[in-house]
Amino acid sequence: MDGRKRLLLFALIGIASFYVGYFALGNTVVLNWFRYSGYWIVAATFFSFLYLLYRGYHQDWPRMWAYLKSRAGRIGLLSVLLGSVFLFRAEPLGFKTIMDDHVLASTAMLLHDSREAYVPMRTVSVNSTPMRKLGFVDKRPLFQPFLVSLVHDLTGFRPYNGIYLNAALTPLLLLLLYILAERLGGVGTAVGSVALFCSSPLLSYICAGGGMEPVNLFLIVLTCLLGGFYLQGPTASRLGAFALSGILLAQCRYESVLFVLPVGLVIIWSWVRTRRLLVPWVLILCPLLLIPWLWQNRIFRVDSDAWQMADIGEQMEPFGVQYLYDNFGRAIGYFFDLSTRTPNSWLLVGLGSVALLLLLVSGGRRWRRFGTLPEILQAGILFLPGFLALFLLLLCYGWQFDNPVIQRLSLPLHIPLAVAGAYLVFGCLRSRALHRIAWVAIAVYFAAYAYPSTSQRIYARTYQSATEYRLAEKFLYEHQGEPMVMIAENSPFFSLYLDYVVTTPGANERKEEIKYFLQQPTSPPVYAFRFLYYDAVSRTLKPSTKTDLDEDFVTEPVWEDAYSEIRKVQVVRIVDVQNVEVEEPEYKDMFDYLKYWGRHIP
Repeated sequence: MDGRKRLLLFALIGIASFYVGYFALGNTVVLNWFRYSGYWIVAATFFSFLYLLYRGYHQDWPRMWAYLKSRAGRIGLLSVLLGSVFLFRAEPLGFKTIMDDHVLASTAMLLHDSREAYVPMRTVSVNSTPMRKLGFVDKRPLFQPFLVSLVHDLTGFRPYNGIYLNAALTPLLLLLLYILAERLGGVGTAVGSVALFCSSPLLSYICAGGGMEPVNLFLIVLTCLLGGFYLQGPTASRLGAFALSGILLAQCRYESVLFVLPVGLVIIWSWVRTRRLLVPWVLILCPLLLIPWLWQNRIFRVDSDAWQMADIGEQMEPFGVQYLYDNFGRAIGYFFDLSTRTPNSWLLVGLGSVALLLLLVSGGRRWRRFGTLPEILQAGILFLPGFLALFLLLLCYGWQFDNPVIQRLSLPLHIPLAVAGAYLVFGCLRSRALHRIAWVAIAVYFAAYAYPSTSQRIYARTYQSATEYRLAEKFLYEHQGEPMVMIAENSPFFSLYLDYVVTTPGANERKEEIKYFLQQPTSPPVYAFRFLYYDAVSRTLKPSTKTDLDEDFVTEPVWEDAYSEIRKVQVVRIVDVQNVEVEEPEYKDMFDYLKYWGRHIP
């Protein structure tokens, strides 16, 4: 089959895949299919990517090893080491973004246990065997939980495995960034890119957490590199590895599907420059691998609350041009805030923005010479529309750009800013005196701003949710190994540590079952976890969670920890449930008792 027929087949499969993913069948049906097939499709994509990566580049391994032993390679490894030390020197490992980190970890746990893309909300223990009774298919892309599930498979389950994975990926991310920048402008550009990229406290904060962002950043840089290497030596295996890296990137974060655009641009440009349609079967089948992404996004049709617009207290549309003006001003305010309370790097953004504008103006005048540029630079330029589309999407998002939860979405924008800024200074300017001045300026910036900002961690301390759940971990570690039932609003978090977890609304609905459970002689204690804040008007401590236990529950405090003058976390024990009558029947035998007990599990 010639190239044109293959390209036509690719287009037909793409149209059919979009129809099947976006229109065909009911939303509930496809979400159920996603639940049971999502893991296997992502696994097939990932291992096919590794196979094609080996096929396309195994002959280059001696060159890669020689590069790492060269002067440029040794400087790169030293830069990665220093950058990693700086990023993790003051930032403790732990869950950072609530609820994202917890739900991702819970999804990874189910992928490890049963290969289901599912988040448990109610976990019960029957005869010391945990069972997940209720849950939901989550909106968050599946690739990061899939990688964490592989870590579970290889090393055993640990709640922090996702955090350890992100910490391990961070040096690899810096190494890929170094190689990308070094291929563009030499060693000076590479070291400068790593330094500028690490100057953002936000990167330090996020890489020490369990979120999607480190994997997303890693795949963005890797995909751009693979695009450049494919342009250097177009083969079917390299094209397949590049295309599948784009598919995996689309499943790292919601908005990362935008980078399918630059992947397509690189492939089309390779056809134009070689005047040959290279369309391997793996590329033809790529649209089929995006069907689960389309299925998963139907969650937003089934549940409009999945956009979480109610969290900002207003009934707003998720996206709209009406947000652009306000968010642009907030973006400027966030990027160029000179205080240490904001996890930004104004040097990175300022230098990078000026560099991008100058390079784009210069490149616009010489666009006819695009084909003569180094292939890595060609791929980097073709990836710029993806970053631009991402920036515009964030500006049109209903959430405010400078919201502490939303700031992390801007991290991919730091990649072109860091590379462009370093390339302008160390790649375009040839004066060694200017280079020395630039290194001194970067050193002064780290000493005067980056170090104090990451040491104080004001931006992290003001995000109270992360602190509250660190205290929850403290309670769980103090009672490690003790059987217990936990009632909590955030059940995915506690399901990582306990075999018996009930949501707070679920407990309010199942008072009779809980009272029956309390009356059994071998039942473990039932606790409830909640956050309290001091109400100066009533001069009392009030729950700050969205839902709390009804007044029918009789509780006694067993553990609490105040983390500020007006806030603390508390664990109470349920000792009784009032206004509920439970009459136990006469049991014929143990089987009859277990059957009745099973119907009355909290």
